Amino acid sequence: MTPKTKRRLRITAATIAAAFALLAAYIYVIGRDIAPADFSDLALPVEEPILPEDNAYTYFKKAADALIDSYTDENGESISLGRYLRENRTNSAIVAKVFSENQEALNYLQQGCQCLYYVLPNPLSFTEHISIQTLLRAKARLAQEINDFDGAIQDAGTLFRHAQLVLDSPSPTIILLLVGYALENIALNEIQRLARNDSLSTEQLNHLLALVSAIPSRTTTVQNALKGEFQFMSTQIEKMATEKIKLEDIEYVFFHSSKSDRNSIPFPVFKYMFLPHQTQLDIANLHRMIIPAISKFYAEMNHETLNKTDISDRPIWRHRLGLYFCRNYLGRVANDISIKNAVDSLLENRCKMDANLAATQIIIACHLFQRETGRKPQTLGELVPAYLPAVPLDPFDGKPFRYNPDAGTVYSVGKRLEDLGGIPDPTTPPDDFSQIWRAPNAIFKIWE
Repeated sequence: MTPKTKRRLRITAATIAAAFALLAAYIYVIGRDIAPADFSDLALPVEEPILPEDNAYTYFKKAADALIDSYTDENGESISLGRYLRENRTNSAIVAKVFSENQEALNYLQQGCQCLYYVLPNPLSFTEHISIQTLLRAKARLAQEINDFDGAIQDAGTLFRHAQLVLDSPSPTIILLLVGYALENIALNEIQRLARNDSLSTEQLNHLLALVSAIPSRTTTVQNALKGEFQFMSTQIEKMATEKIKLEDIEYVFFHSSKSDRNSIPFPVFKYMFLPHQTQLDIANLHRMIIPAISKFYAEMNHETLNKTDISDRPIWRHRLGLYFCRNYLGRVANDISIKNAVDSLLENRCKMDANLAATQIIIACHLFQRETGRKPQTLGELVPAYLPAVPLDPFDGKPFRYNPDAGTVYSVGKRLEDLGGIPDPTTPPDDFSQIWRAPNAIFKIWE
């Protein structure tokens, strides 16, 4: 080997060694986690332990377990209470028999609604909550059929109380918030249906208005749910760090590769790709950015910033090889696939919750106005201050709720922020919020 060749080999070896040293130094630097951060601003109030007999969950669980959710119609067909509601069946005798068979479940439900707190040792499923609400809705419908409007109002109040307990749980999460949102919609649907019944007295309408006027904006509810969600995620990250979960399991979760395909993954995962303390801080900062936005009108929220992701927007990280040059890659992916992907939906749902409640208040107030004056209001301003302290603001654009006296509707502009006049679609059921919010404007019918 010539001296020149040897010199080239030495230079090549030195270059390779320097490259590896630089790579090792780079990995060492990006692989160092930060010190634990302070998350006290995201902490929820510390609650005293609640005994099972003081916890609404105890009784709601018993009610769900005792529930008989079907009856046999005159043709011998087994009909669920949900189908009874959808088809507006009117066989009062058969349905009344179902309620007598469900007296135990109803008693448990009433006991639960008398509690102050709903704390979840083992969360009820969404189906169990809906089954409880279905029983109460059917009971309220039956009460209306037999003109027992006081009973119907009491059942609607229980529906509403059930939803409030879930929404105001001292152990909130996003999932629980969404369950409570669905339950509150069911309750408000039934209250609106009752308010449109011309047989209700002025006193009964006042009772309904007082029921829905005692609830403030859902801003704090959603903010607490976000804090609860952060606490849950932070705990899971700590478990991943302290319980020594295998890195290939993290890869399985983040890259959604099946166990059978695990051996075909071409790139291994290293420890510097997941830094627990940095991940907690990134997710905390995301929540700190979202929480103040909750209190704003939808039009004022910076949706582009709130929905901007940290990893997926960078082309290099879309390739698996790119993760080797990214500090805390898996932690950033965890941040992206956490609440960030649902931010806009979460903000929109908060506005919908407030809009549904405000629309219900306006509908009841309009009926009260008509009963006492003999005419329908020409503007919503006529309802102030006798029936409403002020015309509610549309949570989407911050302007007063719109009213179309000719169509007999009150409406929100929705997330498109366009006022299209409040003309209802005749095919949209007036008490189906899921259908109402699919239109560009959310239009609520005041009168039948």
